[in-house]
Amino acid sequence: MATTPSHSLKQISTGWPRSTGLPFSAPRGQPVASAQLKRFFLGRTGSNIASKGKRMKRDMDLVRQILIATESQEGGYASENPAIDGYTEDQIGYHVHLMEQAGLVEAADTSATDSASPSAKLLSIKWKGHDFLDAAKSNTVWVQAKEKAKSVGGSLTFDLMKELLVATARSQLGLS
Repeated sequence: MATTPSHSLKQISTGWPRSTGLPFSAPRGQPVASAQLKRFFLGRTGSNIASKGKRMKRDMDLVRQILIATESQEGGYASENPAIDGYTEDQIGYHVHLMEQAGLVEAADTSATDSASPSAKLLSIKWKGHDFLDAAKSNTVWVQAKEKAKSVGGSLTFDLMKELLVATARSQLGLS
């Protein structure tokens, strides 16, 4: 015979009844933030990435290196996320996730409910990823574009970085 829980999911998600001792701060009848529920049920108080000293910031060098490593593999599919010196599997998985969001690659989400950050497994490079890689492949163009970006504040959007790479390549080819 199945047992019935002492309180329903609705009661838990609204923070009621208080007699359950659940550490939610929502007023009676108001929904509790999903992050509060996740922390309670998973026993997490914060990201373990921060405890490892690694911040998940977009790193255009890593994006470029992932594309270069993937393009160099035989066939059209990636067998696994590439190993890149100086970067953790978490950082690479997070960047593959970001690259999938940007339309650079096809990827499968590998995030788990207890993951410190979103993660994905790279499957293949999309047209937009090949276009970016063609613009970013030359070390000379890449370094010049990064230095130009640093001179105007350091961080650029993906599309602006690609435009800067194309403009730098055009200049080197004498097309500007």
